[in-house]
Amino acid sequence: KHGLIWPDTVIDPYDETLKDKPVAERREWARTVLEQLAAWEAQTGVKPVYYFHAGQRYREGLVPALADRAVVPLTGLTIGRLFDWYQANRF
Repeated sequence: KHGLIWPDTVIDPYDETLKDKPVAERREWARTVLEQLAAWEAQTGVKPVYYFHAGQRYREGLVPALADRAVVPLTGLTIGRLFDWYQANRF
C-alpha cells in the first residue's frame, strides 16, 4: 500500500497485504519500490546492502533485482520460528 517507507515513519493501520494480490499487482509494487530505492541511492550516492525481513511475496520482485546487494537472513524459518526470533531479537 505504501511502497518504500522509512523505519521512523508512522502510518495508519490498514488491512491489506501483497499475499493475495495478483502477480501483476505485486510486480508493479516491486517496480515502484525499486524506483524509490534507485532515486534514494542516486540522491545520496549510497549503494547499501539491503537486509530483507519480509515475507516471500514482498521479497520476490526485489531480491533478484538487487542481486548481490540483497540478504535474506532468516530464509527457511517457519512463521512460528520467525516470531520466536523477532521476540528474542527486538531492535
